[in-house]
Amino acid sequence: MSSRREDIGSKSIINVVRRLYGNGRSEEDYILISDYIDSLMTVASSFDIDAKSVMGDVMDVTSRAFRDNSYLYMNYDEKRRRFFRDVNMGIIGNNFYDEKSGMFIIMGMVEYATEIMIHSTGETKMRSRNQMGVALMQGDRRVYSPLREYQYNGSILMLICLVMDINIRRLVGLGFKRDGRGLFKKLFDGLDGLYGRSEDFIMITMANGKDKFKGNLKLEGELMDKLEMILSDAYIRNHEEMEVMGNYNRVNSYLTSAKSRGYFMKRIGNVSDVIRNEGSGKKAKKRSVMPAVFFIVCLVLIMVMVVVVMFYGGFLGK
Repeated sequence: MSSRREDIGSKSIINVVRRLYGNGRSEEDYILISDYIDSLMTVASSFDIDAKSVMGDVMDVTSRAFRDNSYLYMNYDEKRRRFFRDVNMGIIGNNFYDEKSGMFIIMGMVEYATEIMIHSTGETKMRSRNQMGVALMQGDRRVYSPLREYQYNGSILMLICLVMDINIRRLVGLGFKRDGRGLFKKLFDGLDGLYGRSEDFIMITMANGKDKFKGNLKLEGELMDKLEMILSDAYIRNHEEMEVMGNYNRVNSYLTSAKSRGYFMKRIGNVSDVIRNEGSGKKAKKRSVMPAVFFIVCLVLIMVMVVVVMFYGGFLGK
């Protein structure tokens, strides 16, 4: 039996859940719902949310999130991840989705929220790793991610976090807020190079298992490269040169193709040239100041000597 299942079964929260939901649910349902609420409360502060304010949404979604027959063939840890993902999809989807939205950003948020919550109550930590063949229909892309699904979506979210200077947990937390979509747009649209483009990103639709990209694979690859180049360029635009040079490897790790990485490294070369030229200019300025200082000192000494000579000449003449 899962140690997490035993842990939840011994907590008082399960009795609270039984009272809230009443009869008609299985013991496994009570345990999964209690586990979800306990995990959400654990990460609430890092998500920058008030867990109590989200409970209404949690109850609304979990009252409809009955387990289907596929759960019968899973162990508890598998059921837990599946259940968390379903509930997060219901909450984040309600707050971010409208008739014009794509699911790309939403699925990245859902997957990150699920993994963060799963790991928050265990001994293991989320660890990013290079993964190949996980960007559907674009198997040659190298995706650096800790996620098990929707890894490419997660990489784009990480690039957005770096551009915004916001932690991934706080970005994911926007999905749990009723005004989260508006807050995301406000943060995103205020950045140099991304003015007014938040809707473009929210409405991205690609072959992510839920939506089908309307075009051929070449066009999809070009769209992915364009997304990455826009975001990597925005990172440079919105940060000081020295900060860019200190963190560019982190940005580069989330770029998935040779084309987008090559574009970014070329831009980094330009930033490096700017810093080098500014440094050379300062040195040249220092060198040009020294002769002027020397000239002024010599001029002052000559004037002093003239005054002395005139004084003594006049004194001796008397």
